[in-house]
Amino acid sequence: FKPKITVTMALDMSAVGNPKRVIVCVYDESAGVWIPVGGVADAETGTITFTTSHFSTYAAFEHVKQFDDVTADWSKEKVEILASRMLINGKSEERFAPEDTITRAETVALMVRSLYPEYVSGEPVFVDVPDDAWFSKEVQTAYELGLTKGVGGGRFAPHEPVTREQLATMAVRLYLCKHEQLPEGLQPLSFSDEQEISDFAAEAVRFASGAGIMIGYDGRFDPKRTASRQEMAVMLYRLLEYMGEL
Repeated sequence: FKPKITVTMALDMSAVGNPKRVIVCVYDESAGVWIPVGGVADAETGTITFTTSHFSTYAAFEHVKQFDDVTADWSKEKVEILASRMLINGKSEERFAPEDTITRAETVALMVRSLYPEYVSGEPVFVDVPDDAWFSKEVQTAYELGLTKGVGGGRFAPHEPVTREQLATMAVRLYLCKHEQLPEGLQPLSFSDEQEISDFAAEAVRFASGAGIMIGYDGRFDPKRTASRQEMAVMLYRLLEYMGEL
């Protein structure tokens, strides 16, 4: 179907622990696997709604994923919900490494997965993203969707860390994948270090902070500080919730 159609299915709410963990998957007959396509569950109506470009065999699943090393109150539930929705992976089955710096490849992979897209294949766009890299299809798709342009010179710099202001700009690009423009009436910046925010990121930080997607610390935004894996997860969770995708 072009455009995609919206489908609503009934859920057995007696079997649901947390509606935000429930996603719809489509069955890939050739591979014999279930592939996530997203969806938003409504506990009051006992349904889940998703979009699709074709009819096939669909089912709703609640996968429960937890990590031993995610203990902070502000991030634990959000990280585990994203993992349960098959958007974010740990460094192992039990370890998420929440304080580790998040890289450009990891960030872009998360953003792309949250859209549950049909991945793009073809000639590599960036010279430093090899075909056999775990993130190659995500980076290629992100480029096609306008989520990333690389760092210049045909490079993507997949292993470089992401700063908080860069995280805000990526949040804006993901938002604009679903909306024509940013919401009106964005509040002025009110951080004590706002003069440290790069010009390219000022509007993005204003959006992310005004919408409650990213918050500061003691009145500061810390735009140049590298973001952690759990910060990225929390930002994405809040953004998806803000957009009505959770």
